[in-house]
Amino acid sequence: MSYSNMMRFVSQAEKEGVTLAEVLTRKLSARDLDEIQADLVEELSSNYRNIEDFMSDVSVPSIDEVLAMDQDDQAGLQSVSGRVLSDDNPLECD
Repeated sequence: MSYSNMMRFVSQAEKEGVTLAEVLTRKLSARDLDEIQADLVEELSSNYRNIEDFMSDVSVPSIDEVLAMDQDDQAGLQSVSGRVLSDDNPLECD
């Protein structure tokens, strides 16, 4: 099912004040629903693999390793914005 068709169903559900599932089961056959479910499973699996591939290159120290660091080592733990992450310097939401 195309994205635009799905968005039409979402819009219809919002207008009627019902769940998307109600609209889908009312408008689509069991076979259509099975195909949509299979497409969603495939898409979610692909997205999960992409995240897993990306995260395989990320190295995050354990809490024990962080606690064992001295101040100079902890200064290297900075967020993308360049601010040191600590309880004394919480990140602000922009």
